[in-house]
Amino acid sequence: MSGFKLRRLAMLMEPEPGNPQEIEGVLNPAAARGPDGELYVFPRLVARGNYSRIGIARVRFNETGDPAGVERLGIALEPEADYERQPDGGGGCEDPRIAFVEPLQRYMMTYTALSPRGPRIAMAISKDLFHWQRLGLATFADSPQIVVLEPINLSLSRRKCFVPVMHFFRGSAEVV
Repeated sequence: MSGFKLRRLAMLMEPEPGNPQEIEGVLNPAAARGPDGELYVFPRLVARGNYSRIGIARVRFNETGDPAGVERLGIALEPEADYERQPDGGGGCEDPRIAFVEPLQRYMMTYTALSPRGPRIAMAISKDLFHWQRLGLATFADSPQIVVLEPINLSLSRRKCFVPVMHFFRGSAEVV
């Protein structure tokens, strides 16, 4: 036994009363430290009809250093691209995950884009966590060969970044 104990402190963020963008929930956040050293969360904000956006909020800490709440800063992504929108006006940008990619000096976000074809994995990139550029839907190789790393060029510089490639083999996913 490690002696590690988990202690629930409080609810960090819940739907804001009267906010129509959060009427059906605030859930599944990503978290990342910004270039300013602050901690930010990126929750899924669910409006009426399951219309989802990805919000951004700065985490506020109390005098003992524990998270005590958030300051809502707006929307990081909302359904705009065809692969994020439904014909009936619905759609969604949901369930983000964010990592800082050192060689690119950029934040990469993967998120679920809800489109007429169903939920799909989409990607976006940012220098500062506040301004996101969509990169489109993730594509997966359908190949029996194993590729460990592939270079990608995101038109950000003359450098290429090597990233893991995910392949599907007979119905299962494998990250190599």
